[in-house]
Amino acid sequence: YQRRVHGVAFGSAAAAWVFAPQQWQPLPSIDGHAAFWVYVGYLVIACTLFAFFAQNFAIKRSSPTRVSLLMGSEPAFGALFACLWLGERISVTAWVGGALIVAASILATVRWPALRVRAARA
Repeated sequence: YQRRVHGVAFGSAAAAWVFAPQQWQPLPSIDGHAAFWVYVGYLVIACTLFAFFAQNFAIKRSSPTRVSLLMGSEPAFGALFACLWLGERISVTAWVGGALIVAASILATVRWPALRVRAARA
């Protein structure tokens, strides 16, 4: 697992270096940029470490069906909150894509007894 993660990270960095070299900029020093580093630290601790801890804590205490439904529909909920809370405009194509993500998550995780009966009879 760890090799795959490192491979994806290295491949992403290599692709960014090849296709968007102008985006690579040096990091600001601490002198004169203390506020930047405080914000970065906050984002790392609160928005990444705590969020992953809380998510994994909740996953352990939930059913696999609920977890897969929530994790599979996370991109659609992210877009919905961005639209409602941040005022982002979402195209019709994006709404259709979000609906397909949610529908696929529901179809993959909910038990459909009527479909089992039909499949058993066939």
